[in-house]
Amino acid sequence: MMLFQLDQLRFIKSDIEGRELELLKGARETLARLRPLVFQEVFPVTGQFGGNSDELVAFLDPTGYASYYYLAPMFNSSNFRDHQQDVFSGGSIDLLCVPTEKAVVHGLPRAEIGDSRLEYRADQVIYSFLPWTGAKVQFF
Repeated sequence: MMLFQLDQLRFIKSDIEGRELELLKGARETLARLRPLVFQEVFPVTGQFGGNSDELVAFLDPTGYASYYYLAPMFNSSNFRDHQQDVFSGGSIDLLCVPTEKAVVHGLPRAEIGDSRLEYRADQVIYSFLPWTGAKVQFF
């Protein structure tokens, strides 16, 4: 197994179809030592509120990371070609996770274990918070 001994790491982004927790576990030492921001997809699990967000938040919370929902609709009616038909029927739901000693996020709802504000169903995602509109990360 190859180990990277990075001197610095500021950001990790993952979209790995349900393997996000494995990535976090594999990066445990790096997360503890270098404290990067983490941006990861919330993988849908039909019929399970919040998809896999509970397991991600449960892993990160005790390590001093705060997780925030980042919801980006896939369709924008003000698109470049002015197409008005939404062929995507959904959005991208992600978590922005920040070390609490480094930053705080404004304008995004904080994700919590057992959160029922986000629900995956067979044909849709239901959420009770607004998509991001000008969220800001404030670094200390």
